[in-house]
Amino acid sequence: MAPWSHSKTEIALGTYEEIALEYYDVRRHPTCANFREATRIALRRFIGRFGSEKQTICEVGAGRSILVEELTRFHLHAEKILLIDSSPSMLKYSERFREKRISRSEGDATQLHLKSRSVEILVSSLGDPYNTPSFWNEAYRILKPGGSIFYSTPSDDWARAFRLQQGDALAAAGFELRDGKLLSVPSLICPVGEQVKLIEKSGLRLEEFQDISIAALKNQVLSPKLIIDRGAKASVVSCYTAVKPFG
Repeated sequence: MAPWSHSKTEIALGTYEEIALEYYDVRRHPTCANFREATRIALRRFIGRFGSEKQTICEVGAGRSILVEELTRFHLHAEKILLIDSSPSMLKYSERFREKRISRSEGDATQLHLKSRSVEILVSSLGDPYNTPSFWNEAYRILKPGGSIFYSTPSDDWARAFRLQQGDALAAAGFELRDGKLLSVPSLICPVGEQVKLIEKSGLRLEEFQDISIAALKNQVLSPKLIIDRGAKASVVSCYTAVKPFG
């Protein structure tokens, strides 16, 4: 995600498939790396509460699955792990996870090809590209009663500080690729209050909210796009945990 130094007329609407080959290149896109590590901090708290191993866990927008990385790190298990991504090239990053319990499939986050009430745990790391009522309705549908979802997004505070400073749209993320091409992709970030309403309108109940700050990114090379002069306590990523009520 590089600063816009070109005319806005040169920016093309793009997809994450077009970005996939360099998305995890820390030197090219350090902001993405910072967001991922901030999410990891909150995700570790979430997976620490996992119960029975006889669970089906789904990660939507999986790419290089941060969920599987953390389950492996902490020797946690699940009966089934379903990794879903709309971009085949992003999903290829998870081919290295070869356990039989792990399956990978292409799919639209807003039209998941999963049975209703089939998943105990749903994870969506940096799910802002599909942060719509359709996704949240699908999350509610596929979760079993008592099931929970972990969702993260770049924080609204950061989005307003950076995107408005750049003169960009709040609902889009800009990427400058190594070939110089400029792409704009969906990135639907809401203020916390609006995000909670979006989640709870689906029928889910918010359980926990936490902001991950710049200060939490210890030992990380910080992207200047975090706008570090906001202060160490400024938020980078917002994380939400919600549950599907019984009944």
